[in-house]
Amino acid sequence: MAAVPVYFVALSEYEGAIADDVLTIGELASLPSLLIGYASFLHHVIHNTNQPTNHGHETLVAHGTLEDGRRSSSATTRSFSRSSGCTSSRT
Repeated sequence: MAAVPVYFVALSEYEGAIADDVLTIGELASLPSLLIGYASFLHHVIHNTNQPTNHGHETLVAHGTLEDGRRSSSATTRSFSRSSGCTSSRT
C-alpha cells in the first residue's frame, strides 16, 4: 500500500485558502509554506454517540516522513458536545 500524502501549511495561509469554503490540492500546492509528508501509518477513528451524557470524539494518529527526509508524527483528539454543539481539540 502506498504512503498517504499529508500537506502542512501555515495556519494563516490555510485560513485565507478556505475563506471561500472551497479548498483544492492546487490551492494547497500554491501556498508558500507548503511542506509535504507521507504517512506510512494513519489511524483515524470517529466515535459518535446518541447518549446525552457521553460526547463523541475523533482521534487521528499519523507517522511518516517529510519530503526533506525528516520524520513526522502527529496525534490529535477532538471531542464533540451534543448539548453545546462545540468541539474541543487536544494535540
